Amino acid sequence: TAGDPDLPRNRYLFNRSGLLNLNNLVKPAKDVQLRANISYLMDNQRQDYRRLSEVYLPGDTIRYTELQHNKRRPDILHSQLAVNVNKDKYFLNESLTTDYGRNTDYSALISNGTPVNQFFKDNLLDLSNEFNLMQTFKTNNIIEVYSYINRTAEPEDRVISPGLNPDIFNHNAPYAQLVQNVNVPSWFTNNYLTYRIPGQYVTQSYKTGFSLQSQQLRSDLDITQLNNTYNLVSDSAVNNLNWQRRKVYTEADYDIPGKILKLNASLPLSLLHIGYNDAYYQLDKSLTRLYFDPRLLLKYQSGIENYFTLSYNLRHSIGSIQDIYNGYILTNYRTLYANNADLTERKTQSAFLAFNYHKAITLFFFSLNAGYTHQDANNITSSVLTNNIQQRIVLPFDNNINSWSASAYISKYSFGLRTTFSAGASYQTTRLNQIQNNIVLPYNTISTSFNAGAETKLNYKLTVSYHANYALTTSRSSAVPGSAEFQRLIQKADLSYNPASNFFVDLSADHYYTHQQQAGDLKYFFTDATLRYRFKKLKADVELSAQNLFNVKEYSALYLSANVFTSSTYTIPGRIVLAKVMFNL
Repeated sequence: TAGDPDLPRNRYLFNRSGLLNLNNLVKPAKDVQLRANISYLMDNQRQDYRRLSEVYLPGDTIRYTELQHNKRRPDILHSQLAVNVNKDKYFLNESLTTDYGRNTDYSALISNGTPVNQFFKDNLLDLSNEFNLMQTFKTNNIIEVYSYINRTAEPEDRVISPGLNPDIFNHNAPYAQLVQNVNVPSWFTNNYLTYRIPGQYVTQSYKTGFSLQSQQLRSDLDITQLNNTYNLVSDSAVNNLNWQRRKVYTEADYDIPGKILKLNASLPLSLLHIGYNDAYYQLDKSLTRLYFDPRLLLKYQSGIENYFTLSYNLRHSIGSIQDIYNGYILTNYRTLYANNADLTERKTQSAFLAFNYHKAITLFFFSLNAGYTHQDANNITSSVLTNNIQQRIVLPFDNNINSWSASAYISKYSFGLRTTFSAGASYQTTRLNQIQNNIVLPYNTISTSFNAGAETKLNYKLTVSYHANYALTTSRSSAVPGSAEFQRLIQKADLSYNPASNFFVDLSADHYYTHQQQAGDLKYFFTDATLRYRFKKLKADVELSAQNLFNVKEYSALYLSANVFTSSTYTIPGRIVLAKVMFNL
């Protein structure tokens, strides 16, 4: 449930992997290429972590404590065959891609003191073909033809044992294991024709096309009893849902590249039809919508190097098959999802204003930005939480989210110090509503950050840089007394030294500091070093690198959103020393 930590992947990943990659390129003619690629990745990954989750409710706090040991074994086979023709007035690209993956996960978990074993398996088959053709006429007008076809299937099997929460899943009777099976095989195609008319005062582009999507969601949540018989958890633990989505669209784009006033306008119009049915729940619905989603960008050149930009975007979005299944699906060992509302429809409006000041001759730059986003949705998620499980259902109530943001950035190069100094600040506030345990909770999450840095080249051999970022996240609600917050400071420093043209030295350090209300402060210090020597005649490099020199073996990450606070502590590899030789034939 914790996912990956907020660190670079090379700091946290425990794995043993092997990759076989075969490529071939053939040129039957000057402007024609035939490419083939086949690769196979075999990996074995493990992850150990502790996690504390707290949900703050009026008069109560729900807590989940987890200790989890995970093993993951992905096997991925990838192939791509491509034809590319690139001439002065003609471009063609045809690509056939196939991906087959087998992924097996094992997890030993202790949740709120209860041991649970989990097994998860999914097999992915993904086939796609992409065709793109562009032709330029004598008038310099351009026509483009595009077609994409995709077929995917990914059956998933989840097994949890021994009997988890028998009071919820098996009428309070002991049982052997819980089994969840889900598959959503899909067909999708998108095709369009575009005609572009370049011009001195305005560039025009006209597009028309259609897309089709067909999916089936099949799932069942079963109980294996102690006598090895099995049955559905309940009558509402199965899905047999069919989904069709058809869209016809057209779009006109206009680009006016004026010297003082520049305008870019996109005017897309789409006709959408969606139908879905599940006979088991007597569900048979459809809807048709006509959407107009304009995008406007205005740029005003207030000076030779200074300019204002103003943008506006209206976007309608509609949900997917994941939003309308009626039967419960166990998305992880303690979360049950279902829906009891019409398809989610969202209307999002956003506007942004910015000013940019450039002074190239003195290398001085700064910018100011402000933005507002408003989203309307026709439903809201309602959750029932206990100390053992979360049950979520989507209800048909209006739901609004508002977000305001502002930021500033400044940069100046000092010729005397040979140093670039930079600084920035940002502020964002987001207001939304949640329904938890039948209580409406309005929340305001505020994020503030400041950053500063300096990069200097002391001479042609030595370069030094330093960057720092401070962030404060606060969440409060009028329905819950007090507020939750945490502060974080990340500092990064790097030193590069080249004593000779073929000898390179690099030292870097990262410092992470987190202050939280719920527990003590967190401090982490990572240091890396790299030595590289180049043998010019042999066309080979020899490199020795040491990562995490101070051997940090545990890392904690915090997350705060609305009334949910999580603290995840991961085991990480510690010190790693790597020697390698790189050469060119």
